[in-house]
Amino acid sequence: MRQSSLYHHFKTKDDILKDLLESTVAASLSFAKAVSSVSSGSASAEVVLHALALYDGTQLCSSRWNLGILYHLPEARGGQYEQFLASRRELRAIYGTLGVLASAPSSGAAGNPGDLVFRLIESLVNLRADGLVLPSSPLEAADAGLIICGRGNELPAIRTQSALIIERVSGGLEDF
Repeated sequence: MRQSSLYHHFKTKDDILKDLLESTVAASLSFAKAVSSVSSGSASAEVVLHALALYDGTQLCSSRWNLGILYHLPEARGGQYEQFLASRRELRAIYGTLGVLASAPSSGAAGNPGDLVFRLIESLVNLRADGLVLPSSPLEAADAGLIICGRGNELPAIRTQSALIIERVSGGLEDF
């Protein structure tokens, strides 16, 4: 793409960065919103948390470019990126709510386990930057998140139900 074509669509470099940042969180936030009500319905919070973590991790690991690494730029904290920052806070809050609901009483997780899961999933961008991400990395990270929540012994059943949620929501089905 020629520079003149690029600047036909974007006025400044900040506009380009804004669009890139927002694109990294948009699909995961949409998915999180779609499944967050499921935890009060037919699926448990731990299943929904696993589905969100797996979906989000897959998005971060399989996009054409590792745009999640842009989160680390100091520029990404500026006021012109408030929509991205607000979306990321909203996604993190959904992880937080699900983490509290999903935690086994005996988990012993300090703080908010959902926030730990959120951070664990975001760490996949660093693995990817180092060339260490594998096709299994999103599932391993989602599983680790449930282990943090004290649900490791339930993983086989959680994985099965999580996959069904991802399939239904990704397929546009809303009836659970």
